[in-house]
Amino acid sequence: MDEGGPAGQRAHGFEAPLHPLQVSSWVVFALDVLVYAGIVLPFLDPLLLRVAAIVFGASAASLVFSAAAATSCDPGVVAGRQARGDDISALGEQGDLSPEFCDDCRVPMAPRSKHCNVCNKCVEVFDHHCMWLNNCVGRRNYKAFFATIVSASATTGAVMGTCLYVLIGCASDPDSLQRRKSAIALSLGLPPGLVFALTGVLAAMNAPLFLLDTQLVFLHIFLMTQRLTTHEYITSKWAHEAGEDIGVDADPAADSPTGAQ
Repeated sequence: MDEGGPAGQRAHGFEAPLHPLQVSSWVVFALDVLVYAGIVLPFLDPLLLRVAAIVFGASAASLVFSAAAATSCDPGVVAGRQARGDDISALGEQGDLSPEFCDDCRVPMAPRSKHCNVCNKCVEVFDHHCMWLNNCVGRRNYKAFFATIVSASATTGAVMGTCLYVLIGCASDPDSLQRRKSAIALSLGLPPGLVFALTGVLAAMNAPLFLLDTQLVFLHIFLMTQRLTTHEYITSKWAHEAGEDIGVDADPAADSPTGAQ
């Protein structure tokens, strides 16, 4: 934290306290890997097994790295120190001076920045506070966030699709898959019925996550084409419903989250 910044400012998403949704996502991911690799994949023929393993492994690895980057990254924090008169004058000369001033962070708020009450800091090009990452999404970690939801959609889709393939196969060719199920159960020391039940539970658990992640992917593709953040989209929608004009700039190319380095 910068000297003079507000007390209790969250540095990143791995900082305590962890959010329950963040922890639950780790648990679900661990269960996906264990059950998918140990129970679901062995149901498949060798060629299909290799293809499914490569798709799942690549998407899961991408999910881990992108989520870690988005969680540990500084989302683009406006310096948390007492603004001096010459700082404000310089911002005014650059055309970056916002009429708003954050009393909590003691800084002039840059255009499209917003104070997050959860992280207790002002974030540049604020998109939203993500409870799954336990971190704000802003200028510097938006790309990592988008890679995270794309990877999550691919991972959950691969798990759900493979599980449905196995379950449908069990219904259409019960004898063949019954033998595989018994062999898997024997190798793992589990009852055959439990192997089939875990496959169904894994499909049911990943189905809503796949729908949620896919919806988020398409939403953020739309927002990127409009050069809007999630916060701007929601506030402009509320303002439109209330018959107000909040003056959101829909073409700030330089301050677009996806244009950040």
